[in-house]
Amino acid sequence: MFRNFLITIIRNFNRSKWFSIVNILGLSTGLAAVFIIFLYIYHETGYDRMYAKGNRIYRQVLVGKENNYPIQPGVFLQYQRNELKGVEAVTMLMKRQLTVKAKEKVIGSQDFIVADSLLFSFFDWKSLNGNAAEALRRPGTVILTQSAAKKYFGNTNPVGQVMLFENSYKATVSAIIEDIPQQSFVHFLGILPLDYSRATNASELREWGNSSFNFFCLVNPGYSLSEIKAGIFNCWKKNSPYGTKAKNNPFRLQLLRDIHLHSETNRWEIEPQGSITTVRILGITAILILLLACINFVNLSTARNAKRFREIGLRKVVGSQRYHIILQFLLETAFYILISLIFALLFTELFLPWFSGLAGADLRLGTLLRPEVFSVVLIVLLLLIGMAGSYPAFVLSAPKPAVVLKKQGESFAINSRVSIGLREVLVIVQFFVSVALITGAIIVQKQLNFFSESRLEIESHQKVVIKNPWDDFMTQRFDALTAGLKKMPEVKAITGSHNVPGQFENNYGVFYIKGTDPKNQSIQAALISVENNFFEVMNSSILRGEGFPKTMSKTELDSFPACVVNESLATQLNAMGTGDVIGRSLSGFYDPLPSRKIIGVVNDIHFRSLHDKVMPAAFIVSKSVYPNFNLNILVDIDSRNMPGTMKKIESEWQNITKDWPFESYFLDQRYASQYVSEQNLSVIIRAFTAIALIISFLGLLALVMFVSQSKRKELGIRKVLGAGDNSLIRLMSWRFVRLVLVADVMAIPIILWLCSHWLSGFAYHIEIGWFIPIAVIFFSMIFTFAAILWQTWRAVTANPVDVLKAE
Repeated sequence: MFRNFLITIIRNFNRSKWFSIVNILGLSTGLAAVFIIFLYIYHETGYDRMYAKGNRIYRQVLVGKENNYPIQPGVFLQYQRNELKGVEAVTMLMKRQLTVKAKEKVIGSQDFIVADSLLFSFFDWKSLNGNAAEALRRPGTVILTQSAAKKYFGNTNPVGQVMLFENSYKATVSAIIEDIPQQSFVHFLGILPLDYSRATNASELREWGNSSFNFFCLVNPGYSLSEIKAGIFNCWKKNSPYGTKAKNNPFRLQLLRDIHLHSETNRWEIEPQGSITTVRILGITAILILLLACINFVNLSTARNAKRFREIGLRKVVGSQRYHIILQFLLETAFYILISLIFALLFTELFLPWFSGLAGADLRLGTLLRPEVFSVVLIVLLLLIGMAGSYPAFVLSAPKPAVVLKKQGESFAINSRVSIGLREVLVIVQFFVSVALITGAIIVQKQLNFFSESRLEIESHQKVVIKNPWDDFMTQRFDALTAGLKKMPEVKAITGSHNVPGQFENNYGVFYIKGTDPKNQSIQAALISVENNFFEVMNSSILRGEGFPKTMSKTELDSFPACVVNESLATQLNAMGTGDVIGRSLSGFYDPLPSRKIIGVVNDIHFRSLHDKVMPAAFIVSKSVYPNFNLNILVDIDSRNMPGTMKKIESEWQNITKDWPFESYFLDQRYASQYVSEQNLSVIIRAFTAIALIISFLGLLALVMFVSQSKRKELGIRKVLGAGDNSLIRLMSWRFVRLVLVADVMAIPIILWLCSHWLSGFAYHIEIGWFIPIAVIFFSMIFTFAAILWQTWRAVTANPVDVLKAE
């Protein structure tokens, strides 16, 4: 019996070969897209699940008005350990990019974490050589990962070797641990003890105003999280000078495995994390594409099988039972789905490297074979077999042979009307999905265009930022490099800044106009030190007043009693009733000048990305007193041979210092890197939207073919009665155009609402307006006419004699 079934399946495949190939390609393409998205979601939701105590590890996060902050001052650790109840332990860590010297190799920007001795009570990273937990308790030690040990020391035993960090801190390699898994909230090459902070920047461990560490607590089983949060808040109020007047608890606890996907509102994150919004968008996209693929497969399968009434009748006449016919159709559907699955796996393997590169994740096809994953795939395929095979199996096998063979009778007519109506509903659903994806893709791309076209209130093109490491000779390096670069004809100008656009400000103060009430009329703002020509080099505009004097001696820089504020700070001060800020004395600066005269207002420079509003900021000139502007050297270049110019700048750097590697980047590229995740999301959505359009096109084509076939005699009779070709084309076209219009009307309001919600995550974003919906409707109409015109024209222009002669 099964041999006969297989022969019949192969014959039917050959009889409608192209129809079958299109059907298989449509389903396999959709399944491949779903598999790729599923592998990504499975990867993203699997972060930090490898730790034995992971369900009890929580990170402490400070909740702000607009953003949250997962960093706290290191001095807070001792108080929490002494006073906090309900926790087994508290630990802290911070991540730094350090210059490392090992075996005469000097390498910059190496990722290390600084952590306290209880780190391995939380994170059970396996020690491969030495006792890692014990090493953290000793000063002057460093723990390396396996790959870092090989990177710095090759195949020799690294334990006992001495490394130099930031040209100042010597540490002996005391242990080797396994490499940090990819699915971890933090990645690094090694671990330094808190002794590193004591030796290089003791304020990280002593000052309440220096927030640098991520705090983690190991919660006792059964203990209330709300009680622990209250305990942290009370400890903070009791011991921190910033918490004495706090009324609302700003602390929340974030489960370790939630860090990767639920930190979108966090600022000063330990490293870039994932996005639950992206996961949800791609998850919805996968569901929609799967729905499209299934609908398309059902449409094409039923359209093809609907022509087999006579075959079914003949089978029944020669003695075939209904259950044989049902089994035949289900097996035939399963055959097509199995072939589609094989092609889907091939497509997935082919395109997975491309997607992995965009997503920044190591995705592997073998993940689909894991029991918990394979079971889901199997259930989906069985449901698809049931959906696609149920119509021909149960509906087409029902009529009596006499009715089917005569092509007449009530049951046949009812089945035809139900079939066409079902397909119309399915096509509406298909275009609902397609229109939603098209609209979403357009809005995402327009927002990305808005990023690239927005004026950031600076000129970032061909500007190079050179890192000037912080040590006792940074001022001399700045002066020497400035003098050397000024001799190069390619260099237009040189300036310096403690913070550069494209990175978060890292110094803040509470500022107020001198003579006003600092309790009620103060504003938290960034404090940024710049060289006196910074605004001119960056092409920023002084809106009112004046900038810093063009020429200033070295002795004047650190004692210059004036500042420039940005427009945001000026506006907020003015709103407090201070009047025009020009000429007023602004208080809240660090020593030695706690107050400075405001001499100018500069436009709002976007130091952060457009996700965030411009931070109120005060600018000062300071060369030696913290925060000093020579931490970053900005070079404005005019060159057609940028690689050659950069080699000359690097050579000049190496002539000045051998102890520090040359580290630089282009300012415009740093800005663009802030939107990499959105750019990748746009590419992915466009790719999957194209897949959805192809599947929708095939689905619409199937309906057109089916309806044209079923309406051939009706069209022939209309032509005999005098109907023209144009009127018949309009009649047939309207049948499909109205379906697409219904889908447009249903889809566009929903997707606009969802996109508005997504755009609200950006401080600066586009306005959607009405042009996009109108453009989408117009495109969907053109798309529909392209799909139906050829088949409709063939049906309308057929000779009515050929169509009706069978009657």
